[in-house]
Amino acid sequence: MLPPAARLRRTADFQRLYSRGRRFPFPPFVLYAWQRDDDEPTRIGFVFSRKFGGAVHRNRHRRRLRAICREIWPNMAQGYDLAFVGRDAIKALSATDLRQLVQDALNKAGVLP
Repeated sequence: MLPPAARLRRTADFQRLYSRGRRFPFPPFVLYAWQRDDDEPTRIGFVFSRKFGGAVHRNRHRRRLRAICREIWPNMAQGYDLAFVGRDAIKALSATDLRQLVQDALNKAGVLP
């Protein structure tokens, strides 16, 4: 699990991220990234709508993304808010393919050095 300081939880934080952040679309997810004006730890949120499937499926894929981000989080730049919005294509990806796409998305957003 990500440390509490690394979690994006409040609706207002997500709304601010959607309105001010940049959007990086990939087939299995859309990454929203916004660089804040502070040096606090990077915060990450995961969003899966009900259209994605039942709670079991949403939570399974949320856990997959969270596990990948937990491993990468210490290497991320400070002061970002990130949100991964899941898409149906994530269901067909293996763990290694998903990990590579997450790293590509974070590199594109400038979060990984």
